[in-house]
Amino acid sequence: VAAPGPLASEKASFESAKALYASTQKPLSDAKSAVSKANSAYSTAQSTRESDQKKVLNLKKDLISVNDKLSKSKNQKKNEQVLDVIVKEVESTKAKLSAAEKA
Repeated sequence: VAAPGPLASEKASFESAKALYASTQKPLSDAKSAVSKANSAYSTAQSTRESDQKKVLNLKKDLISVNDKLSKSKNQKKNEQVLDVIVKEVESTKAKLSAAEKA
């Protein structure tokens, strides 16, 4: 029976450590992938939110403009057909603004 080599226990410990290290690499890789996906989703959501905020701001500006137009038309005693068109425009803009604010 041959005697074990002088570094047999160190070699066994090294192989065991190597196996343990290898077993930690898959979960680490999965975690890095999950973080990358989460960062991507966050970036997309942030971009969408900024876009929606710009839409809301533009719709608020449009509503102010349409309300100003309605007020001027009423003050100038425009005919009823013109006023009805402007009122519908105001209602439409309000509806769009409400929908955009909910998004």
